[in-house]
Amino acid sequence: MSARKNNEDAPRVLLIGPYDPHCGEYTFLAPPLGVWRLAGVLQSAGVAAAVFDPNCCRETPQRALERELSSGEWDVIGVSTTGMTLQFDLELAYIARRVVPRALIVAGGMEATFRPGLMFELGPFDLVILGEGERPLLELAARLRAGQSLEGMVGAVQRGADGTLISIPQRALNRDELRDAIYNTPYEKMPYTAYWQRLEAAYRVGSLPSKAAREAHLAEIRSVRLITLNYCPMNCSFCSATNFLHEAQGGVAGVARLDVAECLTMIERIITAHPRARTIIFQDDIFTFTSDKRILPLCEAIVEAKKHGRIPAQLQFISTNRIDAMTEERLKAMRRAGFRVLGFGIESFSRRVLTEFNKAQIYRHIEPMLSAALATGVTPFLDLIRECDLLFGEKCNQFGPTPRRNRFQFCSGANDIKTIVLHFEEEIATVRPVATIGFRHELRAAAAHGDVDLPARS
Repeated sequence: MSARKNNEDAPRVLLIGPYDPHCGEYTFLAPPLGVWRLAGVLQSAGVAAAVFDPNCCRETPQRALERELSSGEWDVIGVSTTGMTLQFDLELAYIARRVVPRALIVAGGMEATFRPGLMFELGPFDLVILGEGERPLLELAARLRAGQSLEGMVGAVQRGADGTLISIPQRALNRDELRDAIYNTPYEKMPYTAYWQRLEAAYRVGSLPSKAAREAHLAEIRSVRLITLNYCPMNCSFCSATNFLHEAQGGVAGVARLDVAECLTMIERIITAHPRARTIIFQDDIFTFTSDKRILPLCEAIVEAKKHGRIPAQLQFISTNRIDAMTEERLKAMRRAGFRVLGFGIESFSRRVLTEFNKAQIYRHIEPMLSAALATGVTPFLDLIRECDLLFGEKCNQFGPTPRRNRFQFCSGANDIKTIVLHFEEEIATVRPVATIGFRHELRAAAAHGDVDLPARS
């Protein structure tokens, strides 16, 4: 493939985030963090990069994208794809092809990495990026600037003259490269305030009758996301995210994450950029490992930073964790630091199902650690899979089964596992009544196998 630019000017790159027309059904209702990180890395290298967020437009995303594309001569259009938003992402890709027909249209993201052939089959793409986009996009920009051919790009898939796919894997970012990429995330440019305003209006926060209720909602809404880890290596059988970097690299990728000082640096930067933020959400797939040497020093460092006024004393945190990585010591330390909600990928209360998910080792930790979390004053936020192709002995593709998850947050009044189970059943009945039957059926099946003691209805 030949380059389409040959001058001394830096190429202009527009990065499009995943398009979720259902307003948070398939994406976080927040700026697309990975896309903004890519833009920051490109900008730090002198590339004119911009982000188009289809989920934060004053007019229809289609019309807004046409305006953005018509505002200048774009050389590269990057489209971030996910399995859940693919049909909507493709719509934006075709708009880009129509409005700027000479631009290179590039697909990236998880769906593009796992199924590059599908991108070429369904979309107007010239190139597919495998895995992390930082290195390939920098190489693409350098080649365009120099007028060089794009053939043989590492970390990319291209279509040969005969239609065959030519794929060249790339290694995952190492620890220093990951740190530099995270440091280049331009939080000061990210439109968190616009998202907060939309959410506050939707929830009518200003109309709530008490200050306590308003403050609680604002703590939920005014949150900023931070990634400190490249991927979760736990290899759960239902999870495709755990294989994302492996697929791009063609082998097992090494784990990389920020250390304590680097985490504090990013927290301080975020608060400087968004002083109205109430909560920082660590978006790592897994924040605490079983043999974790970071969590306790990090909690101590956060407490000290609050004490000396480097970050607000009322700043709170949310993270997702392995429940078998929790101890009472860690829970108390996290609570002191301001962690108010901890997510746990429980997936199921059944030992048999957890074994199929390659998570049998967490079973004995569920009851004691959920109880300890509640006793500490931390609210558990559980991922539970109520249906999965794996349970029927089928896999949807080579990357694993398709889970259908429900997420529920539990009140502090639930002080034992049976109360939690009943509370979950009540919650799921409120949100999706049909699912209650399936969940109760799973519990009964688990009880029949001796996995759980099924609590009686009150």
